[in-house]
Amino acid sequence: MTDINTLVELAKNSYTLDESLSVGSYVPTAPVPTINPETGFTAQSHYSSSANTLVITYTGTNDAMDQTSNFTISGLDFSRTIPEQVPEAIEYANQQVSQAQKQYGNDVSIVFNGHSLGGYLAVAARHELDIGIAIALNAPGVGAGSTINFKDENAFYYYSNPAEWGEIQKHYFGPISIDSGQIHNVGVRASDNIFFIMEASPP
Repeated sequence: MTDINTLVELAKNSYTLDESLSVGSYVPTAPVPTINPETGFTAQSHYSSSANTLVITYTGTNDAMDQTSNFTISGLDFSRTIPEQVPEAIEYANQQVSQAQKQYGNDVSIVFNGHSLGGYLAVAARHELDIGIAIALNAPGVGAGSTINFKDENAFYYYSNPAEWGEIQKHYFGPISIDSGQIHNVGVRASDNIFFIMEASPP
């Protein structure tokens, strides 16, 4: 598996929206991330020739449009059963995996990666495509407030100190206040592959 520190760096860098940055041997497959301004969906991919691995990284919450998906995940949006960014995450993954297999061969390894909302999308996309593994960094469970509720032993959850979660971001919706600890703590994990990196700061 790709080094967890590399995946954390790729997740951190995914919040840089004007360019895709290389991390170690992983170089971006496109100069800028894929962004849908209408939904807030953002993703980018990196390939390492030495590891023959494609990492698909989904960005977590970084603008107001992401709140629609967060509302569904948190169970506060009763009009939706699936966060609206999930179909986009699956479509993006399909395109990237197909392109990588054509260019690098069918034995290319696939890693779905993401922090917070991005980790949620990574697990959902991996499960749908049934290929590779998913790394979810400080991410909510897939059963959170939606009909997406499944088991997937190829999903791996990494958490830093839960006491730090509230420092990442606080969301205010009129009288409702949701801190990142609440968001990251909801839902049922897709697997029991849960690891705590207590000394690390959240990505």
